[in-house]
Amino acid sequence: MQQIKAIQLPKTEIILFLILLFLLVCQLPQKQVFCQSVCPKIKSISPQFYPNPFKGEITVDLKELSGPTTVTVFDYSGRRLVETKISNASQKLDLGFISDGVYIIQFRNEEGVFTKRIVKQK
Repeated sequence: MQQIKAIQLPKTEIILFLILLFLLVCQLPQKQVFCQSVCPKIKSISPQFYPNPFKGEITVDLKELSGPTTVTVFDYSGRRLVETKISNASQKLDLGFISDGVYIIQFRNEEGVFTKRIVKQK
């Protein structure tokens, strides 16, 4: 009989995995019981961003949001690449310095959190 060896992951990799799992679960429909109990209630937070996929700049439109909003861009390892506060209705973010790939954009204000995937390509 063969023995199965357990894989030991460093704590940082486990933590990053759990963060990404949480972010992805929060994108499930609010009808999911788990998401209702874990994710913040999203009332009127519905930011728009375009284009997606983008090449260098992305336009963030916060017309429906009240108060300042923190916009954060993460890579898929959970590393924070950009974080900025936006209080204007519409603002451009320069993301030309990041490599092509898939990223997570998060909008946070006093009403809740909105998380979505964005794609950078040439």
